[in-house]
Amino acid sequence: MVSIWQHRRLEDVALDHLFLDANFFCYHVGAAEPVLAAWGITTEGKPVFIGLDTAMAESTDGWSGFWPISVPAGWAARCW
Repeated sequence: MVSIWQHRRLEDVALDHLFLDANFFCYHVGAAEPVLAAWGITTEGKPVFIGLDTAMAESTDGWSGFWPISVPAGWAARCW
């Protein structure tokens, strides 16, 4: 079920705003790991949850590993 949700098609989602955030959770004793999240506001003004994933660090590498799962290639041009 999670795999289906993670790999769903998002090309038809038109965003006005895209938000990115990371929170740290302790899954193992003595180590907090980041959980990356993305959500947005559509052009119709509705909130939409884009993705959620774990990473080794809140870094460029961590976020770049997040994008192929969640965000269509065309969004980069529209968001930046």
